[in-house]
Amino acid sequence: MAFPPVLISRRLAIFTVSALVVLTALMAGLFVEMRRMASRMSRSEEESRARDAELQRGLKRAEAHILNLYKASDGPASATPEAPQRWRHAAISNVPQEFVIHTDAPTGGVISFRNTGETRIQDVQMSVNDRRWFRSMEDAKRIVAGAEGDREKAMRLWQYVCEHSYPWLPPDVNGPESRSAVKCLSVYGYGDSGALGNALAALARTAGIRSRLRDLRGHIVPELFFDGGWRVLDPTYEVFYPDPDNGGQLAGVDDLAADAELARRVVPPSGGDASALAELYRSEPNPEDASAIFTTTPVGFRLAPGDEIDFHWAPIHALRVQREQRGVDPSLRVWEEPPGTIPWHATVYAARPPYLNRAVFRNAPLSSRAAVKSLLLDTMRAEEFVPPSPRGKTASRLMLTPGEALKAGRATLFVSLPLVITEGRVTGTFAPSSAGDTCVVSVWSDDEELRRVELKAAETVRPQSFALAIGALLSGPKRAARYGYAARIVLTMKEPGRGGVYDLRAETHGQVTPFTPWRLNHGENRIQARAVGEHARCEAHFVWREARAAPHVLEAPGRVRTEPGIEERVAFHWDAPATSEGRPPDFYETQLSERADFAWPAVAGGFVEMPADSPTWTAPFPFPPRPGTYYFRVRGKNLFGHPGPWSAVLSFETP
Repeated sequence: MAFPPVLISRRLAIFTVSALVVLTALMAGLFVEMRRMASRMSRSEEESRARDAELQRGLKRAEAHILNLYKASDGPASATPEAPQRWRHAAISNVPQEFVIHTDAPTGGVISFRNTGETRIQDVQMSVNDRRWFRSMEDAKRIVAGAEGDREKAMRLWQYVCEHSYPWLPPDVNGPESRSAVKCLSVYGYGDSGALGNALAALARTAGIRSRLRDLRGHIVPELFFDGGWRVLDPTYEVFYPDPDNGGQLAGVDDLAADAELARRVVPPSGGDASALAELYRSEPNPEDASAIFTTTPVGFRLAPGDEIDFHWAPIHALRVQREQRGVDPSLRVWEEPPGTIPWHATVYAARPPYLNRAVFRNAPLSSRAAVKSLLLDTMRAEEFVPPSPRGKTASRLMLTPGEALKAGRATLFVSLPLVITEGRVTGTFAPSSAGDTCVVSVWSDDEELRRVELKAAETVRPQSFALAIGALLSGPKRAARYGYAARIVLTMKEPGRGGVYDLRAETHGQVTPFTPWRLNHGENRIQARAVGEHARCEAHFVWREARAAPHVLEAPGRVRTEPGIEERVAFHWDAPATSEGRPPDFYETQLSERADFAWPAVAGGFVEMPADSPTWTAPFPFPPRPGTYYFRVRGKNLFGHPGPWSAVLSFETP
């Protein structure tokens, strides 16, 4: 049947229009989806940039310090003179002992404590120049002691976390390791925004201040309640946000979400991107962090009789010398390990102070009868033994040997540390009674055998030494943190009592935050130490090296003055002080506060340490946040972080 031309044209037009409508709808849908994908990609890029900025913040600050510290080791390592060694001994009991140590230019050393009594020491407490190691949440109350009101308490705690940490991937994400405020500040000294924010929030709660964590799409910030509202104090970027339209009152997360300009106008002193941070606040909702876990495990150092603990400290620049001596490329490579479960760089590099730290525990369970109590003897006994000596010495020692009437025995030495174990070593000597006697020493952790050594007496019966290196097997970048292990000794003896194991020792290295204050400074060092425990007796040894020619900052900076800076910021200038070598200092430390006692900074970055490129500093915030009286001071430091005198305080009024 033939259709009229007019009807065909009409149907064709309808089909064409319908096809165009469908095609247009498809294109519109595709366009909307492309915009959604672009938006998601943009958000992902913003989050990635924010995370990168957070992780790079510590790196930038560390680079500035390390590059300057390397000046002290320029030239071949072989040409570096050996620094003279000095020492000081002190007897310590459960009554606090006070004494003074005078130093010139301490460049590293060891502070050792050894239990010389017959009872267990529950803890060793010490302060150097009124600085103490953070070891329990009770220390939060010490930090805020004498503070007037919640605002001063909050600012003191925020400043403490800023000064004792830097951001890097935590040992575990949202787990008990990263969310323990004590471990974050005393064992690691680093963490992501969640770990550092959690540390501040936990301290605030202990000090009686309400606190919570807010999640800004991956960046965690703590809010503390004072001055009648919730206020952001971000320890990761070391920043807070005064609102000039609200009398300089600090803003909270909701305030920053409503007015992102409050965040955009503050330059984070850590080097973060202010615009990226402002976008994070603006992208609501910003819920409370549901993963917050406030754990508060204390860190104490127990010492059995004969046990010893050493705290080592050394300037960072010494690593270059060590690398040159080993033939390793000494180029600057901060944090060599890729991000993992437990990066160990906290014992190697840190921006401030310019020292690295580590702790070494030495167990000597066979040094005395009382010390044997730290062993689980099972079917063993401890008795006097005179080991054979080619030199004819007859000094007796304690020895582990199978029990009477037994030809086999087992004993276990348990090692437990409050610090993450980075390496360890178990050593001793097996003295067989006759040919065929065997000794098996194995190291266990969490019911897992890590390493063993088997010794068997040959026809020629003579003592055999053993050593098990176990550090990398316990903890590492790809292993969970471990705080203890057990060394098991199994003996098979034909003549028990005539042989066994003696000189059994365990040496264990623990990770210590680089902000541990137990180090000596230039000049007079006031020490207060105490061994906690009934009838506790302890010997303390301070051993350090003095630099042969360390430049000291002899004077205070002079003629401190201000002048207007760019973008409403204020600039401070001063005359550089002289050092003992007649050149400017290597570092400056500046403080800008609204308090005459400099209890906290007036603006984000008001307390800062920087390389001494020139005697000037500009506040990274439009100044002032509110009218009033402000105070500024500055001092120089040498390569080892030894400070000179503070300048005269500059006070000035702002309208």
